[in-house]
Amino acid sequence: MNPNRTIIELKARVENLDLIRKELLKIGAKFVAKIRQVDTYYEVPKGRLKLREAFGESPYTRLIYYERENIADIKESQIFILELKNHQKFKELAQRILKIRCVVDKIREIYRFKNVQIHLDNVKDLGTFLEFEKPKKDTELDRKFLENLMRQIGIKHENLEALSYCELILKKPE
Repeated sequence: MNPNRTIIELKARVENLDLIRKELLKIGAKFVAKIRQVDTYYEVPKGRLKLREAFGESPYTRLIYYERENIADIKESQIFILELKNHQKFKELAQRILKIRCVVDKIREIYRFKNVQIHLDNVKDLGTFLEFEKPKKDTELDRKFLENLMRQIGIKHENLEALSYCELILKKPE
């Protein structure tokens, strides 16, 4: 895995993951895995920083820093990912020195279609979402590819989400 990369991505709120699954399989997307992810977001002066703990057949822990615009559209993200071997020690240290912004708990199904990773997320206290992530090559061609993929599986532009799951949770009325 390249620790430093640029991707083109989108997030959309969806009502029915079963319908999306059927459409993904119809176009030839391949199921990869179903995992539980717990993302702990920390307060940082710029961008977003989270500790991702994944539970399932192949558990892992990653520290992920990323920068991206808050727009309800297809957008570019600059991402740095660091695999953590001794994640428990890091987590203890982080809790001592960093302020936790929020915790996002989700069940994620991962599919792959051509060079797009597709996530079907059921996020605790928020609902169900779809994400596309594609390595950036040519911004305009990447955008057209993702727009076409949106049409193929029935995702409308008005369902695109601008914010991260953490920001959606913080914005949610108590």
